[in-house]
Amino acid sequence: YATLSLWEETESSYDFELDVPGFSKPEIAVSTKGAVLSVSVTPNEKNKREAFSAEYRLPQVANLVETQATLENGVLFVSVPKKEQEKPKSICIK
Repeated sequence: YATLSLWEETESSYDFELDVPGFSKPEIAVSTKGAVLSVSVTPNEKNKREAFSAEYRLPQVANLVETQATLENGVLFVSVPKKEQEKPKSICIK
């Protein structure tokens, strides 16, 4: 089975680590819809492990379009960068 081992908010991103030992890239799907990051693990016929799925709702400042995921040694790393904050704009009075 897969488990969330780390969730961290940094100054520039939201980072997740999920332990997914024994699963390969084709068995893992990461997707986004609205402000939700979804992770699902579906074992192939040879893999006797259980399926897993989870959804993580993120703040509006999350830039889900730029989400990146990597799989290394049974750990899925997902990083969702934050959008650049709008800088205050001074309005000239006429």
